Amino acid sequence: MGRRGRKLIIEAVEGSGRSCRKLGLYFFRMRQRPGRKELALRCLRRAAQLGDEMGYLLYHRLTHRGRKVIDDRSYRQMAAEYGGLLPGAEKRRLRQYLLLGTDRQKAFWKAEEKRASVRHRRTIRR
Repeated sequence: MGRRGRKLIIEAVEGSGRSCRKLGLYFFRMRQRPGRKELALRCLRRAAQLGDEMGYLLYHRLTHRGRKVIDDRSYRQMAAEYGGLLPGAEKRRLRQYLLLGTDRQKAFWKAEEKRASVRHRRTIRR
């Protein structure tokens, strides 16, 4: 680990969520070595605890495959909000959270998206 790596470690120890996330990704890329995956997940969990949004998303994407991360009520609210947004940064950010859902939640989201597009086409035709 070079000078950049040492700097990342120092910043992570001082409480930088971004540095914890970058350090977690660094260790995750080196997962062939024993214990690196666990170390990567610890760094990503710490980044999420420090409020790093990308760290939160990465941690849950890597650890919670098929398990519920977001409760159904919140997921439905996010799906409804997503349908009402115009394309842009906010919609891309919300999409990352919707992709964390279970298969059942994603099916609801896709159905909601389809209903919204049909309603939109009907209003244009009138």
